[in-house]
Amino acid sequence: MLNEVLIYTKSNCIFCQKIKEWMGENKINFTDIDITNINDLKLLREIKGVPYTIIKRSGKETVICGFNPNKLRETLL
Repeated sequence: MLNEVLIYTKSNCIFCQKIKEWMGENKINFTDIDITNINDLKLLREIKGVPYTIIKRSGKETVICGFNPNKLRETLL
């Protein structure tokens, strides 16, 4: 069972826009966390690049760095 999808994005990121469009086209609810103006160094160190997607399902977390439609499809659909 899918519990939560978090996507860390930046406003000037083309691939961040693409992943949001992909999620909408596939009717997947997600929380968009824009880190464009975030100064939290700990958070910024943890995020390897954007978009940075965390999928929480049945107590397990899957992380996808970047826009990877095949991996998203495999994990979410």
